Amino acid sequence: MKRALVIDALVIALAFVVMDANIPSATIEHVYANGAFAWMNAAFAPLSNRVPFAVGDLEVILVLARPHRRLDRWSTPRTRLATARRCGAARTHRSTRGGHRHCV
Repeated sequence: MKRALVIDALVIALAFVVMDANIPSATIEHVYANGAFAWMNAAFAPLSNRVPFAVGDLEVILVLARPHRRLDRWSTPRTRLATARRCGAARTHRSTRGGHRHCV
């Protein structure tokens, strides 16, 4: 657990360093094309080749076919219950911005 926390902290710190670094676009393209994409292709191509249809098409169909949820997700009974659990069953109130529920 502690090791995973340290790794997560290092990854986040590295993300902030890279975010502020002035890396040439050619370097980013080279790293992606020769490293990241090659790794993802080697990992996911065998998995997607096992099914007789395009996985990307299935993802689009699932996104389009799912029922549209209300935009105000914070007012559902499920999110109220999650908020109550997170707050230790303390009182919650609805803020004036966005309708998000917060612990009192």
